[in-house]
Amino acid sequence: PWVRDYGGVTSAMHRSKDGGETWERLENGLPDNQDSRGRIGLAISPSNPDKLIAVITDDEIRNAFEGVYATEDGGDSWVNVNGDIFDQHPLPYSSFGWFFGNVRISPKDENNIAVLGLHSFFSGNNGENWTRTTNIHVDHHCLEYFQGDDSDIIIGNDGGLFRSRDGGQSFEFVSNIPIT
Repeated sequence: PWVRDYGGVTSAMHRSKDGGETWERLENGLPDNQDSRGRIGLAISPSNPDKLIAVITDDEIRNAFEGVYATEDGGDSWVNVNGDIFDQHPLPYSSFGWFFGNVRISPKDENNIAVLGLHSFFSGNNGENWTRTTNIHVDHHCLEYFQGDDSDIIIGNDGGLFRSRDGGQSFEFVSNIPIT
């Protein structure tokens, strides 16, 4: 991966309002580093399709974590919702953001957000404050909220599957299926 290019001028979010006939690049409020943008993860809120969350990396430093951005208007404008995520871990992706890029929004509450990286980071208030998982394996790659209960989460990482029944505060080991 250190000899591959995971970003650049073509790394951007685009939106079509006519079934793919035409596309527009989304920019208002997103970082201006279009020439050095890296991997982008994107989630659309199941309960409010105008709410999207994006995690963006900067390609200049091997896709280092750049930030979490939210839109409430379908992508017309974006705001940074990092909150205190950098206080939880100074390098949420270390120097290999090309490996991560997953973000999830709870199906029931659009303010419950999960960012996956070296650890998982959870916010219940739209990114104002974040909590980092510390009691499970690193390199988180997949996460699903169970539809009936937002506090019931399953997460996959290099150590297997783990389940939380308290919204990501604590996890129990489920299976040693390595998820990479």
